[in-house]
Amino acid sequence: MLERWTRAVLRLRLAVLVCWLALLVVGVWSSTRLPELLSNSFAVPGTDSQRAADILAADFGERTDGTFTVVFRARHPSDPALRARLQLAHGDIAAAARWTAERGLGVDDKPGYPREPEYLVLARVLLAQDRPAEALAMLQRLHAAAVTQGRTGSVIELRALQALALAASGDAAAALDALAEALTLACPEGYVRVFVDEGAPMQALLGRLVAAQRTEHAAARAVRLDYLARLLHAFEEKPGEPGPGRAAAALPGVIESLTARELEVLGLLAEGKANQRIAKELVVSLDTVKKHISHILDKLGAANRTEAVARARQLGLIP
Repeated sequence: MLERWTRAVLRLRLAVLVCWLALLVVGVWSSTRLPELLSNSFAVPGTDSQRAADILAADFGERTDGTFTVVFRARHPSDPALRARLQLAHGDIAAAARWTAERGLGVDDKPGYPREPEYLVLARVLLAQDRPAEALAMLQRLHAAAVTQGRTGSVIELRALQALALAASGDAAAALDALAEALTLACPEGYVRVFVDEGAPMQALLGRLVAAQRTEHAAARAVRLDYLARLLHAFEEKPGEPGPGRAAAALPGVIESLTARELEVLGLLAEGKANQRIAKELVVSLDTVKKHISHILDKLGAANRTEAVARARQLGLIP
């Protein structure tokens, strides 16, 4: 009797182990191959395939070093909401607007989470039609629901769209606050496409946030400079190009290019050397060293030497 019971327990444990292994295999395959297969098999006539793949990546998860992290709101590429978003990406605002009308979407609706993607398309259509006030009212309701339900991914996307709507409405300060909040939430997870897929308006707003980092704008200064550099580089990046490296000092929109001499002074600052020591090593006057340091602080948006060194390390300018 005991022997039969032992064998039964062992068989049960083996069955559980097999199930877990099967789930693991399916999860790994889904996170690496499924979005690729779908993006390769789906295209909107006249739409750039890379743009379509990028938007698919945003819907299936964030692309990081060639992989995907699958999210629960993954949608099949034949989903009409995704098709409408691709039409917007291609500049066909009229077609996307027709789809929202056919679906009966209205700015005063109070949709549940399952229909959120459709209303995000409506918000983008309203922004493209220069109707930011209507978009903002709807986005505020969606954002409140997402916060209440603890859906961080939705909060990030909604705050990013709110930032665009606020900027289009002329409320620059509130737009920067909304964008900074979205970036602060997105940075630890490495989100890129959720911002880059919004195109030129988001690129311009990110540039304003970088400029605000040089002021006392607290929310803007809370966003990591290396993360901003990565996002802005993604706007300039062409498919197949390598990611940013040590050339981050010349990255457009992040900081003004540091000269070779300023980089040299920066390296000596990182070693903890005093101004007099730097002047002696570089064979220049103390006033010249002070001017170099002042330029470095301005270009990096730093308040002091310590912060300048920290920001330079974030950007990979110094080891």
